[in-house]
Amino acid sequence: MMPLDIITYPKAADDERAMYLWGGAYFGIMAIMLIYNTFIWLAMRDFTYFLYLLYLTAAGALQFALFGFGFKYLWPDNPGFNNEVIIFLTPFMQLTAVIFVLKFVDIENTGTKLDKAIGVTLFILVTLLTIVSLSLPYATVLTLGHIIGLSAVTAGIYIGIKGWMRGVKAARIFTIAWLANLIFIAWYLFDITGMVNATVIGGQGIAIGSIVELALLSIAFADKINQEKELRISTQQELLEVQLDTNIKLDNKVRERTQELEAVNEQLARLSITDPLTSLYNRRHFDKVYIDNYYEAFRYKKSIAILMIDIDHFKRLNDLNGHAFGDLCLIKAAQLIRGNIHRPTDLVARYGGEEFIVMLPDTVITDALNIAESIRKAFVSTIVSEGRHSEAMTVSIGVHAEIPIDRENWEKLLKDADDLLYQAKNNGRNQVAIAS
Repeated sequence: MMPLDIITYPKAADDERAMYLWGGAYFGIMAIMLIYNTFIWLAMRDFTYFLYLLYLTAAGALQFALFGFGFKYLWPDNPGFNNEVIIFLTPFMQLTAVIFVLKFVDIENTGTKLDKAIGVTLFILVTLLTIVSLSLPYATVLTLGHIIGLSAVTAGIYIGIKGWMRGVKAARIFTIAWLANLIFIAWYLFDITGMVNATVIGGQGIAIGSIVELALLSIAFADKINQEKELRISTQQELLEVQLDTNIKLDNKVRERTQELEAVNEQLARLSITDPLTSLYNRRHFDKVYIDNYYEAFRYKKSIAILMIDIDHFKRLNDLNGHAFGDLCLIKAAQLIRGNIHRPTDLVARYGGEEFIVMLPDTVITDALNIAESIRKAFVSTIVSEGRHSEAMTVSIGVHAEIPIDRENWEKLLKDADDLLYQAKNNGRNQVAIAS
C-alpha cells in the first residue's frame, strides 16, 4: 500500500514554488561553493581539496536528482533512469565523503588502530554498495545508504572530537560540520517516518544538512590550510634560525681554527728562525735582517756596527765537563749577551757552534766598543755551575762599524768583524779587538 495525501491545487502550486525556492537557494549556494573551491584547488593543487570538490559535486548531483530537476530537465523521457541515478549517487556520495574525511584528518599517520579500522570498514562498505547499487532494489540501496551514511557521519564526529581533544584547531569546525549534518539527517528520517510532524525544513533536511556541512567543511579546510601555512612558515623560520646558528657556530669554528692555524704558523715561523738551544735567532734569520738593515744604513748614511763573539777554549770546556754542561754554557752565554743589548732594533743571534753575533743599527764604533766591553766583563764575573762542574767563561770579541758606501758590500763588514775576532784570540783572548 502507498500512502496518499490529497491537497488542493493552490496548495500544490505553493508546494511547488517552495520546492523551487529551496532548490534555487540550495543549488545557488552549491554553485558558488563549487566555483570558489575550484579556484582554490587550481591555486593550491592539493589532492585533499580535489577530494572535497568531488564530494561537493556528488552531493549536489544527488540533490539535483532528488529534487526531480534531473528528470524534468535532463532525462524527461526516462523516468526509470532517475531512480538509477539516485541509487548510484547515494553510496557514491558517501564514498567520496569517506575518502575525503580519511585524507583530511590524515588517519594513516595520526589515527589509532581503532580509527584506521573504522575508516577501512566504512571505505569497504560504501565501495561495495556503490559497485552493487545498480543491481539491488531501490529501497534496499536507500535503506543501506541511510544506515551507512548515519554510521559514516557518526564516525566523522568521533574522529573530529578526537582531533579536537588533541588541540587541532580545524577539528573543531570539522566536528561541528558533521554534527550539524547528523542533526539534519536525523530530522529528515524522523520526518519521513512520521515520528515528528512534517515540516518544510524536515522534508529538506538532507539538503539543508548537506549545505551546512559542506560550508563548514570549506571553512575547516581553509583553516587547516592556514594552519599548515603557518606551520610551514614557523618551520622555515626555525630552519632559518638553525641555519643561522649553524653558520655562526661554523664561522666561530672556522675563526677558532684559523686562529689556531695562525698560532701554529706563527710558532713554526718562530721555530724556523730560532736556535732551539739558546732561543736566540739563528744565522739564516740574522743574514736576512742584517742585509735589510745594511741597505737602510746605506740609504740614510748611518753607521751600522757588528760584534762577532766567540767563547774562549769552548772545545776544552766541553770535553772536560761533557756536552750537557757545554750546552748549559751556551745557554748562559746567550743570556749574558742578550742581557747587555737593550734596543728593539738590535739583533743577537747564534752564528755557529760557540760563536754569536750582534748587529747594532745606527751605532758608531765607540758605542759598539762600550757594549762589547760590558759583554766581556759580564762573562768574566759569571761562574757556570752544575753539580760538581763549575767553570768561568771568557769571550773574545771583534767589533767593527761603518757607514756603508756600497750597497752590496755587506759581506765585507761581517768579514772585517770576523777578522778582528781572530785578532782578539791571537792576542791572548778575553779581550775586544777593533780596527786601528
